[in-house]
Amino acid sequence: MKVVDNEILHFEHKQWLGEIDFWCDEIKTFQSRIKEIEHKWTNPDVLAELGQYINQFQYNLEKINQLKKEINEHEHVIAKQYAANENAIDRVYMKRHINFRDRFDIRKTIYNELKRRFFLFLSHHL
Repeated sequence: MKVVDNEILHFEHKQWLGEIDFWCDEIKTFQSRIKEIEHKWTNPDVLAELGQYINQFQYNLEKINQLKKEINEHEHVIAKQYAANENAIDRVYMKRHINFRDRFDIRKTIYNELKRRFFLFLSHHL
């Protein structure tokens, strides 16, 4: 059985949380950009598509924040173990960590695809 040190998991959490914070900042920027476009365009088709992006960015922001909350809770458990001089994570928490990794990767793929489509939309309408 391979022993996984809590410091390795902590490092991965910090990476994820940094990327999540970046995504949240990006979404705020995209939401501001959408508001600018709303004031410039009167075409109902463009405005309807903008509405879809508003909803999709808000939905992604909610999912990202939920994942961030869960990662922080998991980090808190690891910190408690570390403080108790338990440097290795148990199987249950390792499975949970792997689940976070998978969910993070899926969310990253979904978010990057949304950004790609939004940039394509912007290139057509600006």
